[in-house]
Amino acid sequence: GINAEYMGIIKFIICRKISIQNGQLDETWYRKRKVLFGGTSYLTFKYNEIQRLQENFTQGTNVKNFLKEYYNNKSLNYDQLVNSNEKMKRIDQYRKVLLSYAEGKVLETGVGTSRNIQYYPVDCQVIGIDQSERMIESALTKPAHGLDISYRIMDVEQIQFKDNTFDTVVDTFGLDTYNNPTNVLNEIKRVCKPGGIILLLERGESQYLSLIHI
Repeated sequence: GINAEYMGIIKFIICRKISIQNGQLDETWYRKRKVLFGGTSYLTFKYNEIQRLQENFTQGTNVKNFLKEYYNNKSLNYDQLVNSNEKMKRIDQYRKVLLSYAEGKVLETGVGTSRNIQYYPVDCQVIGIDQSERMIESALTKPAHGLDISYRIMDVEQIQFKDNTFDTVVDTFGLDTYNNPTNVLNEIKRVCKPGGIILLLERGESQYLSLIHI
């Protein structure tokens, strides 16, 4: 079959050729069709990409490696991909409010490109962990603005810290991307001090009913 990216281009060329041959090139019509076919091509491409990812995800023998590779590949333009969506939904305000409660020694799981870095109280000592080394590399390029923050490449399902280590543990939009979110939450609970703070910002209602028992 023809790649979805080129299908829209082919349709556009055909329509343009027909219009010119008829000797009545309508610029308004031309521009509308260009936008229409371009948009259709993009949506078709994204649909095929999602289908391909789902097939790889369900057929893959190691889901963790698949997710790691996926986020490694997205790391360079990850912030650009999500900026507009987060701005539209005012996610930055949710981050700002949530992180204002962080205190003391902080662990952020699934830190990614460190999108929370600007919202932490400056007196916190933050360690961000993620299994994607390229996401960590992107995080390292961001200014700390006086915040004591460091990063480690680490599996969030097997956190390499002792029990009761952190005053605050943070996870934002990570639980629905982990292979086993129950394990992650158990690890978060383990490394958080008694009476400590666990701050979560996630998407919608969880499909994992077992999480309510953690």
